[in-house]
Amino acid sequence: MNFKKFIFILLTFIFSLVLFIYILIQIKVISITILSPIFNGISYIEEKIDETVNLIKDKNEIIQENKRLKKEVEILKEKIMELKYVEYENKELRKLVRFEERYKGYKKIT
Repeated sequence: MNFKKFIFILLTFIFSLVLFIYILIQIKVISITILSPIFNGISYIEEKIDETVNLIKDKNEIIQENKRLKKEVEILKEKIMELKYVEYENKELRKLVRFEERYKGYKKIT
């Protein structure tokens, strides 16, 4: 009789273990089925937030670059004006040199 009890207890234990494992697998499947869309939604939201942050960061970098380039344009405009004045002054001096060469023999009044 002891042997039959032992077999019965062993079979009961094995059946309980198999049933427990089956239940765990079912819980895992159910939790994956339920939680997977939630995790996908969270990942999607996280990606969109990252994209938005990167766009804002890029926009700020572009704004800073634009300000820097505007300052550079102003500096270059000033240099152009200076060079135009130097060009004008150079033309006037050339006229004076030609005038002096043309009238070398004459007295200058200063």
